[in-house]
Amino acid sequence: MRVLPFLALSLLSAALFSGCTQTEVTVTVSPGPAPETLPAVAGFRPFPVVDVPQFSKPLIVDNVRAGGEPVIAVTQEGSILISAHPGFTHYHPSDPTHIPLEILQEYGGQVYLFRSTDHGATWSPIGAPGGMGKGPRSAGLGVSDPDFTVMADGTICYTDLEALAAASTSCSEDDGVTWLTAGNPGNAAASGRPVDRQWLASYQDEFYFTANYLSGVDMNFRASTDKGMTWEDRGTTPCGGDVIANPANGHLYQSCNGVGITVSTDGGRTWSEPSLPAKASDGGTRNMNEPALDSAGNVWVTWTDGERSLHVAGTPDEGKTWPWVYDLTPHFRLASDSMTQCIDGGEGLIVCEDPPVAHEKTNGSYVWPWVSAGSAGRIAVSWIGSFDTEASDSYDGAWFVFTAYLIDANSDAPAVVVRQLTPSPIHVGPICQAGTLCQATSMQGDPSGDRRLGDFFETTVEPGTGYLLGSWANTHDYPDDVVGHVQFVRQIGGVSLLTDEDKGTFTPMQG
Repeated sequence: MRVLPFLALSLLSAALFSGCTQTEVTVTVSPGPAPETLPAVAGFRPFPVVDVPQFSKPLIVDNVRAGGEPVIAVTQEGSILISAHPGFTHYHPSDPTHIPLEILQEYGGQVYLFRSTDHGATWSPIGAPGGMGKGPRSAGLGVSDPDFTVMADGTICYTDLEALAAASTSCSEDDGVTWLTAGNPGNAAASGRPVDRQWLASYQDEFYFTANYLSGVDMNFRASTDKGMTWEDRGTTPCGGDVIANPANGHLYQSCNGVGITVSTDGGRTWSEPSLPAKASDGGTRNMNEPALDSAGNVWVTWTDGERSLHVAGTPDEGKTWPWVYDLTPHFRLASDSMTQCIDGGEGLIVCEDPPVAHEKTNGSYVWPWVSAGSAGRIAVSWIGSFDTEASDSYDGAWFVFTAYLIDANSDAPAVVVRQLTPSPIHVGPICQAGTLCQATSMQGDPSGDRRLGDFFETTVEPGTGYLLGSWANTHDYPDDVVGHVQFVRQIGGVSLLTDEDKGTFTPMQG
């Protein structure tokens, strides 16, 4: 009676080892612990701690040359370019005993340009012809309002404002090292007429220029097919913000004070009526930013409503619908009590707690938001902000730069994380946003006229890594200087704004 079970077991074992059976063995592995996540606002997916973006220590690019309103671009070779306002209309004498040599000692008749070939670790000023070493480009002069565009063939083009009389353009075909060739010496009168605050974009071999034309002309959008040597008036846009071109089809998207967009599908000849998300309002605030385009063709815009709340919205169909609209204010409030806050220690000394200590939650304030996009639904909204809710033109406290990453923003439940890019302040005191009118009070040393930060700042996405790059003016580190200086931060870890499939092939919109 004991032999049969033994024989049966032997036969079964032989069958298993000889491959004569189709029996499958399923091994069940117990799941490990769930990844640690950050607290999330209701309706949003928790953000994994391991994916939280990490950033480099903020770096002053140049402690002499001015740095208001810096613009940033990444070349096709991976170099980073930053250009900044020389500061003649951003002058603020914070210390009456300080001799303001810094506003003139490196000025060579052109807006400043800095170049980095090591991901922003070190920077060099790019000089003008003839060994001046103080300006970036051709024989055209300029005093303010730079902007970049990187063309499809790798050419980098650039503009500079010539004291409202005109705006010049120039292009570099060697990764931003030189800006003057026999075939293209630059165009000192590219605008054709007097302008203020100009913007650039490009699609394939077309180079675009738009600006606030002061003479009341009908045409304010121009195009060039020879890299700025000659220009054609194309059309009139209903908005005055920065403009980008979709590399897939050439469609143009221009910002309408950040709240919405106007669209051209024919190279700037005609433009749509402005399209805004439902109930969107800027509350009268200044939003000199540009739309962002992700790899799926979704267009993203960001705005503040009276500096009291921060919003971002996306459209998959060029403004016909806006299915993704988010108020980011609750996300900042949720994170605010774990961030570094600073206090006035007297005699101009700002004291920051490090590591951070517990603080009360706050809705904060929001100035000059800027959106950058990468792969589908991956965006970063960055802004200058405070831990207070007082208006920027009267607040005496410290200002910092923050960013909010949204992953799967084109879904019903994105993941959102808010990070502080500058542990120390970039500025202390009021921020004047009245343009050149600020100078009337600023020249007298009145804090309410301080315009050293300019009117906006920019971020962009590094194509090879998908990491965020940011630049803005800093007045805190050299408080006696009558101008601000460019500060730069680069993401060094955490979630990428690009999926692996998009790295190296994605075209960032900024610059």
